[in-house]
Amino acid sequence: MTWQDEWSKAHDRSPLNVTAENESRWKRYWNACAEQYGRDVDAEAHLYQAVVDHLLREGRLCPTDSVLDVGCGPGTYTIPMAQHALCVMGLDPAEGMIHELSRRADEKRLTNVEGTVARWDEFGIGGFDLVVSALSPAASNSEGLMKMGSTSKRDCCYIAPARGKEMNARNDLWERVVGEFRPSFAYDIKYPFNILIEAGERPDLKHISASVETEVDADVAISNFQTYFEIFTEMDDEKRAVIRDFVLDRSEYGIFRKKAKKVLAVMTWSPAHGSRA
Repeated sequence: MTWQDEWSKAHDRSPLNVTAENESRWKRYWNACAEQYGRDVDAEAHLYQAVVDHLLREGRLCPTDSVLDVGCGPGTYTIPMAQHALCVMGLDPAEGMIHELSRRADEKRLTNVEGTVARWDEFGIGGFDLVVSALSPAASNSEGLMKMGSTSKRDCCYIAPARGKEMNARNDLWERVVGEFRPSFAYDIKYPFNILIEAGERPDLKHISASVETEVDADVAISNFQTYFEIFTEMDDEKRAVIRDFVLDRSEYGIFRKKAKKVLAVMTWSPAHGSRA
């Protein structure tokens, strides 16, 4: 059995798998939480800047580069990369995320950022110097991963979450609202790393970590959690009350705080057809 098969099976087992049945609910959630997601990104900016600094040191990100950020969200990497590149296109299927990206780029007076609302599997532009995908369901299968290589003319960067405790609150709530949470670790870096090895590529891997802390208005946290769990279960007044009590019990002066050490697995490679080969 190939690593491609193993990755596909891990996603099939995952309770978080994006399916034809829940894709619209996922999109509704990303649109609803885009503004708060942007605030969280700002609070964790030192971690994402460390990833960009790594790309700069390795020569993967250069001043003359055109960059594509697949599943860009509110500009987690698009914004800091744009300060070191000729131009960066952020790609995301959620209109709310692209709106937040554009707002944040305007706030920083960046004129070299372009936001595009589109699905990765339907995107047809190529020839980027660097293609990046971070924690994105769009490139969480072998087809999406290999498309990164065919869309880049030089370098690729795939960023996955390493196992940490930043999702403890979500997991605790899952047990109370949905039922037993059985992680499949479908986003483990071992799957894309070994798929690239099987394909004859030579990926480099580095882990980058930082302590992060985010603050969210308790009412916003409650609303976002409720929209999130609507993806996986039929919500009722009892479940909404569980979420509200959970957040308020962990809030102080109306603020819900999350603090954890976050670890990212940063995988880079130069596709065999690229100019580095």
